[in-house]
Amino acid sequence: MMEAEAADIGAGRVLTIEGRKGGKGGGGGTSRVAQEAANSLRTKNVARIVDLLGEGVNGGLVDGLKSVFLDGTPVLAEDGTANFRGIKIQERFGTPNQDPIQGMADAEEEKGVGVEVPHGSPVIRSVTDSDVDAVRVKIQFPALLSQNKTNGDINPATVSFRISRRVDGGEFEVVHDVTINDKTNTLQELGYYVRKPDGAVGDWDWQVDRITPDSESSALQNKIQVGSVTWVTESNLYYPYSHIIGVEADAEQFADRIPERSYFINGLSDLLLPSNYDPVAKTYSGIWDGTFQTGWSDNPAWFYYNVLSRKLWGLGRFMTPAQLSQLKWDCYDIGQHCDELVPDGFGGTEPRFTINGPISRQEDAIKVLGSISSVFRGLAFWSAGGMMMTSDRPKSPARLVNQTNVVGGGFERPGIRHRDLVTSVVVGWNNPDDNYKIAFEVVNDHAAIRRHGVKRGGWANGSWHPRPWNRWSSRAGPIWRICGRGTS
Repeated sequence: MMEAEAADIGAGRVLTIEGRKGGKGGGGGTSRVAQEAANSLRTKNVARIVDLLGEGVNGGLVDGLKSVFLDGTPVLAEDGTANFRGIKIQERFGTPNQDPIQGMADAEEEKGVGVEVPHGSPVIRSVTDSDVDAVRVKIQFPALLSQNKTNGDINPATVSFRISRRVDGGEFEVVHDVTINDKTNTLQELGYYVRKPDGAVGDWDWQVDRITPDSESSALQNKIQVGSVTWVTESNLYYPYSHIIGVEADAEQFADRIPERSYFINGLSDLLLPSNYDPVAKTYSGIWDGTFQTGWSDNPAWFYYNVLSRKLWGLGRFMTPAQLSQLKWDCYDIGQHCDELVPDGFGGTEPRFTINGPISRQEDAIKVLGSISSVFRGLAFWSAGGMMMTSDRPKSPARLVNQTNVVGGGFERPGIRHRDLVTSVVVGWNNPDDNYKIAFEVVNDHAAIRRHGVKRGGWANGSWHPRPWNRWSSRAGPIWRICGRGTS
């Protein structure tokens, strides 16, 4: 409560003001500071990448975006929840005449526009270069905010607009229908990709049309303008016989850097397989007539045969059908042995041997073949003018030998020195529960340890799945020419 009293002092007057502080029960109040929302609209950078995963026709992603990993995290979780926003994938499987990945620029030319887009007066521009495949229109927001006239709070504002295209003289087709509800007090811009209309052979047009009425108050700032347009000539490379994936990602989610990518994929899907073989059920029907079908398989015997017979990525240019005529029958016999179900150590069963592995670098042919045949304990050899194969597995005795038919009547049993004996090793293996990253585990021969103690050897490096360690099963790592499944 304020009171004023005037008094004469000489030639002047003095106004005396007295007050009593308003407080609890005194009728006074407290002042309020206006609130400003945080800026939420930011300029976005989009990363577009093409990854080459393998040579030959591959089966592709095992489970869509759930099989695409960015920085080790799947794009979609197992329950379908998106872990990232705005991720777009284009996949080509390695066929000889596949389509190019769209949106991958080969050449770009940016042109300034700098025109505001008012309501009812769309901005229209023409593309006159027939080589241009698309344009990237950059929409600028000088400011986007609204102010509450009562309390002064500054809040987000909303603006809607459309970006359309047309063949010269035709009807406009909406490509992007956009509504922005954000806040910024500094200039921000967003880019929108518009591809050439289907069937356009000459000039074509694009336009930006504001849907939201223009603001008539200084308390609402939601102007938009076309900052620039970039003419894009796309790279129309189709990469025949190459499994490629195009990824488009908002770089803001990855601190404006290119994320690390990995993919869980089915490998080569055009392997030569017996015509009576079901590679998924791993069963054989009837007697094989020696003819083939094509399909996907993780049977190591048939992958071995394909490495020798395929001309595109194998040794088929150096081998004749006659030289492989016996090998296919050997592989058929060994392949059935690989597909037999055996205990998996966890109460179930699994095929005896599978391969989900790469040929990821150039190696001598004999080394590559030896690595593959080691999966099923095989041994290839040249005999009678062709390749043949055998494997180390239980068989019926071929001949009984005792002291009576051995020269001298005795056997020599060679061994190793005690100091060279190994009873424990460290194994490196690819863990499928951790995106096939390398992991390590100590493997002990307990019977030998009880007799000779712990004698640690080096560590064995391989592509292994976790299994009871008395048996090995070859699995996947990085992929170039891929058999079976794995990450790349």
